[in-house]
Amino acid sequence: MSRLDDLIAQYCPDGVEYLPLWSVTYWDKKFNAVDRNKQPKSINYPYLLAKDLFALEVEDGDVFLLSTGEQTGWTDVEHAGNNLCEGEVVTIPWGKSKPVVNCIKYYKGKFVTADNRIMTSRDTQKLDNKFLYYWVLSQGDLIDSFYRGSGIMHPHMAKVLELEIPVPPLPVQQEIVRILDDFSHVSFKLQSYLDKELKLREHQFLYIEERLIKSSSSQIVLLSDIAEMVTVGIANSATHAYSDTGVILFRNQNIKRNYLDDSDLIYITEDFEKKYEGKRLHENDILVTRTGYPGQACLVPKKYSNCQTFTTLIVRLKNPEQTIPSYVCRYINSSFGKQYVDSMKTGAAQQNFGAKALEKMPISLPSTYAQKQIVENLKDLEDGSLKLSLLLQKDILSNQKQYEYYRDKLFTFKEKKTLTE
Repeated sequence: MSRLDDLIAQYCPDGVEYLPLWSVTYWDKKFNAVDRNKQPKSINYPYLLAKDLFALEVEDGDVFLLSTGEQTGWTDVEHAGNNLCEGEVVTIPWGKSKPVVNCIKYYKGKFVTADNRIMTSRDTQKLDNKFLYYWVLSQGDLIDSFYRGSGIMHPHMAKVLELEIPVPPLPVQQEIVRILDDFSHVSFKLQSYLDKELKLREHQFLYIEERLIKSSSSQIVLLSDIAEMVTVGIANSATHAYSDTGVILFRNQNIKRNYLDDSDLIYITEDFEKKYEGKRLHENDILVTRTGYPGQACLVPKKYSNCQTFTTLIVRLKNPEQTIPSYVCRYINSSFGKQYVDSMKTGAAQQNFGAKALEKMPISLPSTYAQKQIVENLKDLEDGSLKLSLLLQKDILSNQKQYEYYRDKLFTFKEKKTLTE
């Protein structure tokens, strides 16, 4: 940081100008709530809806897909067509449903954009675009508070443009960018290593899972021989009974491979659910997705027995002492189960996997003892992977906190006083 201190002492010892954002940036459109004098010029970019943006995606593309969310991708000039843009830009999403700091982007080069609000420096000799980007990131929580509306929220652009940005001399900006780029590079390397390690361990896990199931002396049965499919009600009818409290309703998106994701729960009214109360979930029921990623399975833990689902398949074992629920769940999720699901899926845009197909799934069923051993061995492997993942995530989080701390300090300058003050 000493080099930065030296640059500040050399170029701005008396402080730094703070200027309204509108005075140093051009945007992609002129906003109704902003005085026209504050926006003498706009730079228009054609934008696409997210589904149309990612329909352009190709392998080895060199045109960036500038989305409004966390997902990104690439296309090429040919596919971009009349939507091709080029420049050095900083973006915030026009509509957002998650913290805006996760969606702020910087890009320099050729791109196609979704419905972002796009800013760029009026004069890069005065305001560096990468410096602008890092400063906007530092203001993420404040900008978040300018979004309004229910569901998909939109920003109050007059408030955004009135934010005051420190504009130190260019050498100071460039040194701050260098420091933050270094932090970002470390975070990227850590995340890349985590992603690579988890992918490798997943391949190892699937290989071992397949070998364990193959090596056991098993009989082949149909799922309907050892379990019943529990039918509940009409999925769409539940949407009329959503409430803030009541009975938890599990949906397809709550079902992950071998675990039930309870990070996003919704409820239905108890009055509505009464007619289905005889079909509430039991501990160790196996939930299987119908659509989205059809064929993913998880067990219902004890704490969620007596909850409800209308959109997923329910498998209830006839003799859970002889047929271990966690083994059957893992088998459905294994490469053997996936091959069967893939062969039985129907539909094109919205793929579906139904109860009749699930009933006919062939299951390799070893002895009860072998089932328990397979489950325990796979659980040990998962626990080892989880420990490694948590350690790496701890390093990533620590680096991120350090980065955010220094970033906020780097954008804290003594304000230069004018003669009138």
